[in-house]
Order: sequence, then structure tokens, then C-alpha cells
Amino acid sequence: EGVIFSLDELNNPLENHPIFNKASEIDKKITILKYLITIHPEEWDNFLERIDVSSVDAAIHEYPMELRLWASYRGQTLARTVQGMMLYEDAIKILHWLEIGSSPNRTPEQKQQQLEDMIRLKFSYVCACQVYGKHRAENAQQANDIDFLLQTYPNLRVAYVDTIASSTDGATRYETVLIKAEGDDIAEVYRWELPGDPILGEGKPENQNNALPFTRGEFLQTIDMNQQHYFEECLKMPQLLVTADMHASKKPVTIIGMREHIFTGNASSLAKFKTWQELVFVTLSQRVLANPLCVRMHYGHPDIFDKVMVLTRGGVSKASKGINLSEDVFAGFNSTLRGGVVTHVEFMQCGKGRDVAMSQISMFEGKLANGAGETALAREAYRMGAFLDFFRLNSMYYSHTGFYFATWLTIVTSYVYIYAKVYLALSGVQTQIVELMNTTQVISLNAYPFGFDDRVYNDLDSVMNTQYIIQAGLFLTLPLIVVYFAELGLIGGVTKLANMIFTAGPAFFVFQVGTTMHYFDNNIIHGNAKYQATGRGFKITRETFVLLYKAYSTSH
Repeated sequence: EGVIFSLDELNNPLENHPIFNKASEIDKKITILKYLITIHPEEWDNFLERIDVSSVDAAIHEYPMELRLWASYRGQTLARTVQGMMLYEDAIKILHWLEIGSSPNRTPEQKQQQLEDMIRLKFSYVCACQVYGKHRAENAQQANDIDFLLQTYPNLRVAYVDTIASSTDGATRYETVLIKAEGDDIAEVYRWELPGDPILGEGKPENQNNALPFTRGEFLQTIDMNQQHYFEECLKMPQLLVTADMHASKKPVTIIGMREHIFTGNASSLAKFKTWQELVFVTLSQRVLANPLCVRMHYGHPDIFDKVMVLTRGGVSKASKGINLSEDVFAGFNSTLRGGVVTHVEFMQCGKGRDVAMSQISMFEGKLANGAGETALAREAYRMGAFLDFFRLNSMYYSHTGFYFATWLTIVTSYVYIYAKVYLALSGVQTQIVELMNTTQVISLNAYPFGFDDRVYNDLDSVMNTQYIIQAGLFLTLPLIVVYFAELGLIGGVTKLANMIFTAGPAFFVFQVGTTMHYFDNNIIHGNAKYQATGRGFKITRETFVLLYKAYSTSH
């Protein structure tokens, strides 16, 4: 994943870019920078005005780092995530200033020092970059970019695994390291030897658990690399943390979830569809799962943990290879099985980027379906089934593994429906029914006076040629329609609904049903679930029909 876009990445023509190498697009000379300027024209004009230049070339030559950061803050990069999360410092400073700003007993210098002390007391940000040691040994650009972030944000810390080969016996030693910036240098805060390679299972949870000992405080917020925070949302954190003591059940609140704002919706039509889908999941679905169904689990992203629970339950999420492919949900299982409560709030949200291309979306959906298949076979799923009451069990089933089984059943039912029609057409059953009806005395006696035969034939036609009046794709869009009408009103909901229909949104959701069914079915039968690296880059080329057919002909 990228840390900060380099000038070469931003300005290389498309045919020279290693990610977007498409021969059919050579003549267009597309670059990532041109793409970003096209979709963010007003922000680009503001950027040029801020640095007081008038052209792209002038910005490249006079302010290269500012240009790289401007582009990185509009991609799914580590720089964007760090910049957003460090806004917590500004929020703490503002909130504490409201308490001490008018105090006559302190000098301005003392107040400023107290603000800095309060920031360090209340907030720490540890970035888990497990390959930083490798990049630093290779003097890679990613390591230099991380050093730049450390120097830009003095309170930022980076945890990584350092691999050291012995010069005597050739044995490999693994050490976990925490670093920070001290002026222009990078200093080690802690370093200790590990008994072995800590990255044995799934990469993300292992990486989280490696950085966990370096965190402090009562609460722990997990943030993915493709996320961003906003200053106005950071101001709400005290109100969110208070909800941990206000649950009606009086049980300990171990996980607090919040909404997500998808900021990649304008990248493409598919990205817009994915944004709509995520809107349903992070608003309507999670809200209902938390209350009244009481079956919300942990789905990664910006959830906040009770750190004591995390430290005494083996980490943020489970990391066994394969079986814990959907590692986040197991944190919710552990919390629920041990008497904890998972809640969800609507008044706070965190930004998140999603996949923007067909291949990326399909791989991500495949990863989720594979993870659901492995989850269905896990012992935690059995324990949840034995532990929950009847109503929570049904809610838990359909909101997790049952949803994927229902998706599989939808596709199987479609095949049964089609083959049943083919059988009726080829076997002559319909003709036999018509001939039998013509010999029926009731029909023959009432045929002409009452038009009874016409009604019978119409009814027969309706039975033999049944169609799905409401297609499966429309069923998948119903929750989205409800959300839009509730949040945007009648006119806004109708506008969004028309936009979705005219841009073939239902067709996309139907296609996604096939993707989910294929991977879930394949995993249950054959296994072999593994992490799918979709990448977070921009997709600025069109995929040919031949490539799409080769990719999806067997699965759809």
C-alpha cells in the first residue's frame, strides 16, 4: 500500500505506470495527477491559490512535497489516514482550551504547555507498519515517507517487526520495535526480542497484536489504512466514550461502533454503487443489529474496544490462518460469549475508502464470502448457536452466515426455476394439461355463453409462465431505498432511486449476488480460503469485455 504518492507515480503517463498498463489507452497520456485534478477541480484551484502558483509544472518544481500530500490526501494512502487521525490532537486542544483559556492564574506559555501535556495524556497513535524494517534496510521510498510523517507529527509512533540474521550461525532473530521522531532523527523508544516470527497467521490481526503492547489508555480504536477522520467528528469522542457507562443492561460495553462516511463515491459508477451498499450496512443494518436485536459484532474499521478486554482475550481479533480470514467478527464473538455488550452510535462517523473497480469489488466480496464460509465452520459459531436465546439466534444467523446461505439459495432457486421451465416446455406437459381441460365437462358446457374457457386459459398461462414480478436485485435495493427516504426525504429519495435505476444499479447488485454465491459455495466445498489483496489504487482504465468474460464466465 502507498504511504505518500511520489512525483513519478503522479506524473508518469499511463503506459509507463506498472499498475495501469493498458495498450489500448496509450494515446490518452492519462496520469493519476490529471485524474485527481479532473474529479477535484475546485480543490485543485484552491491548492494553487494557497501555494501561490498558476500551473501544474510550477507546483511540481516549487512545492513538490505539498503537491504529493495534496494528491495523497485524495487517495487511499497512509498519509491520509495519519492526517485524519492526528486531528484528535486538535480536538483535545480545543476542548481543553475551553476549560483553561480564561484562567487568570496561568501565563500563555503555561497554558500552551498544559495543552500539550493533556494531548499526550489523553491520546496516542501507534501505526502498525510491520514491513518498515525491511523498507528501511532497502532504503525504500516508503520508509522515507514514514519518517516524514513521524517528523510532521511528533506524537505519532510506529511499531514494526525487525528481522535480524545472525552473522555467526545464520539464525534469524525477530524483534518488535517502537520508534518516534526526535528532531530530524528517528529514535527507538522500545525494542525487545520475540520468541519467533510473530506474523504466522493472517497479516492484519497479527500486525495489530504486535503493536497492541505499545498502546495505552482505557480504550482502543482500530483504524484501517484506507480511512480518514474529520475534526468535527473528533470533537464528539468524549460523548461517545461516555456511552460505555450508560447501557441499559448494566453489562460491560466492550465494543462501540460508529457510522462510516464513504469518500470514494465519485470515483466511478461502481464505486457509487458500493457507497450505497455501505451506507445501508453502516446505518440501517448495524443500528438494528445493535438495538433491538443485540447481535452486532465487530466488523473492523473505526470500532472502539475496551482495552482491558482486548488484552485479556488474546488481542483485538483472532489470527489463525484460513479459519480466521474474516478476523474482525471473531472479536465480536469473543465479546458476546464472555458477557460483553457491543453497541453502535449514530452521532459520530469516520471516513472510509472503498474499492472502485469491478475486479477490486469482486475480490473483496469474494474475501468476505470465503470468510463467511470459514466462520460457519469455526467453533465460535457453534458456541454462539448453543449460547444465544431463540430470538437472538435467528437474528445472529441471518445477519451473518445465514445471509450468505440465503444468497446461495437464491442462485440455486434461479437454476431450479429455469430448468423447471425447460422441462415443462420439452416434456409436453403443458399440451397434456390443455387437452385434458378441453375434455372437462364444466368447461365445455360453459365455454361460449360465459367466456369461461378464456379465463381458464389465461389462468393456465399465468401459472405456466410465472415470472419474478419483483426481481432479486430490487429486493437487495429495498433497504437502500428505505435509508434514502428516511435521511433525504421524499424528493431526495426519489432522486436517488431514479439515479440508481438509470445507472443499472440493480444489475450490479444481482451480479454481486452471483459473486458472493460462487465464493461461498466454493469455500464450503473445497476450502482454500485466503486473503485477497485488492489494492487501493485508482482505476482509470476501462476493462475489456474479453477480460471480464474470462474472469466471470465460470462463476456467473
